[in-house]
Amino acid sequence: MFLFEFMDFEWVPASLRSTIHDVLDSCLGTASRRYYEWVAREVLELVERNPTGTIVELGAGTAPITRALAGALAGRSISLRVSDLYPDEKLYRGLEERYPGVVRAELGPTNFARPMDFPEGSLLVLSAAFHHLPPEARVDALKALSGYRVAVFEPLRRNPASLLLCLFGFVPAIRTPLLFWNVRAGNWRRVFWCWVVPLATLIIVWDGLVSCLRCWTEEEWRDQLAGVADGPVVMKSEGVCQMVAW
Repeated sequence: MFLFEFMDFEWVPASLRSTIHDVLDSCLGTASRRYYEWVAREVLELVERNPTGTIVELGAGTAPITRALAGALAGRSISLRVSDLYPDEKLYRGLEERYPGVVRAELGPTNFARPMDFPEGSLLVLSAAFHHLPPEARVDALKALSGYRVAVFEPLRRNPASLLLCLFGFVPAIRTPLLFWNVRAGNWRRVFWCWVVPLATLIIVWDGLVSCLRCWTEEEWRDQLAGVADGPVVMKSEGVCQMVAW
């Protein structure tokens, strides 16, 4: 089922969109799940097996994978690029300043369903992003990605465990203003959208449930990648999370 997600709408105010990204980080980056750490470990393992000079985080949001990788890759000749359809220019420029010569921000909107221009042999990483594409656009996206190495990660799968987990997404949403208080910009924005007018708290539950329904199963991935993937397809799972790499 491909129901709507609020994060896909252009009319969502930037402050609400940023708050939803913060709530997502609260859901996936804390000790209860450590999804971002798992993704970073798997990316590093892919790079160790097959070296590359460029790792690109597509649909990056707050760039959690780039942030997780930047420290681990310091001193190595690997460039990290961060991009999104709605890039957070202030955050991305901050990453460039914090990791000079390592992180490069793509400040224009990047739609990974269209042909892209990254160095040959780049590893493209999509974390919690691919399921946002409608079914009719996914085939074209796979063709656009086919010239690169690709790793797709999803923090959820289309199964009962993921759906049940998403029903409790309001819990990390409620704690988000406290978790990031004076840690990142937007204290009062998060208070407003999580507590005063708790749209972010409600949206994260709805969008999470819809994300589960949108995700492909392993069988669907294999069917869709037949004739597209150049080389073997690697699939892994960790709890309710999934990785598909080719």
